[in-house]
Amino acid sequence: MSRFLAPIHQIMYNKIMLQEQLTDRILEYADRIGQSEVRAAVAGKYGEADRRPLEESIDLQNIHGWLESRIGGAERRYACAVTLLLAGHPERLGQLQEQVRVFGAEHPAEEGISAGQALDYFNLNLLNGMPCDRVIEVCGSDAQKVVYRELIDKHSDFWTEAGGDGENYYILRTALVSGMLGSAFEYVKNDNDEYEIRKAAA
Repeated sequence: MSRFLAPIHQIMYNKIMLQEQLTDRILEYADRIGQSEVRAAVAGKYGEADRRPLEESIDLQNIHGWLESRIGGAERRYACAVTLLLAGHPERLGQLQEQVRVFGAEHPAEEGISAGQALDYFNLNLLNGMPCDRVIEVCGSDAQKVVYRELIDKHSDFWTEAGGDGENYYILRTALVSGMLGSAFEYVKNDNDEYEIRKAAA
């Protein structure tokens, strides 16, 4: 099988699995606050995530299509879980941000990396479409920061499908990335709809 699979396929699968683990964290929060029906609703609508190793589950006759399908499933489960929790309870968004930030901190980037390496870590771990989509364009970088824009929004349609607001994806992603990068970096969206990862002031 190894002759059919390339490292990028494992990287993409790892991103999918991390997304599913993040959804698990959201569902665990739902259970803790007495909203276990959210878990049942997500599973009923989109099924349970397949957690088997890549080589046991991938469709070798249609690798690209299989990966896109798995990405869609992971995105939909996440969007659905968050949207159901926020329905009628917008005040929960702050607690969800904290849950996501803590999850990010449990998957930290290495210490002492540059801003450019921090963006590489982001790209290596978080779902943002397929590599061929070329979502991210770097606008500028120096020793202290990297600035990039996203040419395509690969997430909001899933949130609209779930009856939610795609902006919540980006609010939670900021919390996730901030947790991953820790206190050494700041992750912000600037006035030009560009994102900056910059070294925090000492």
